[in-house]
Amino acid sequence: MAHAEEQSYYEMIEALEKFITAVEEQCDEMENAATDCVDNTEDDVTAVNSSDSLKASVTNIRDAVSRVSAIKAALQDEIDEIVETGKKSSNAD
Repeated sequence: MAHAEEQSYYEMIEALEKFITAVEEQCDEMENAATDCVDNTEDDVTAVNSSDSLKASVTNIRDAVSRVSAIKAALQDEIDEIVETGKKSSNAD
């Protein structure tokens, strides 16, 4: 039973890792696009303002990703507890 529970945690962690990677890649693309837009418009005021807004949004997204990373770490801690409990249970037999 513990192995099945442990496997579920690993699957959740893997899904979170994929999510984090995808979001980070998209954040990088948005920041690069914002920078390119400002460069291509030769620092047009509207482009600069839009770029600043976009970069602020990306910062908020990255803050949320940081919280997701904390959840992933907590899941890993729970896996460690499951494994340790399983070892103790096996040793008691």
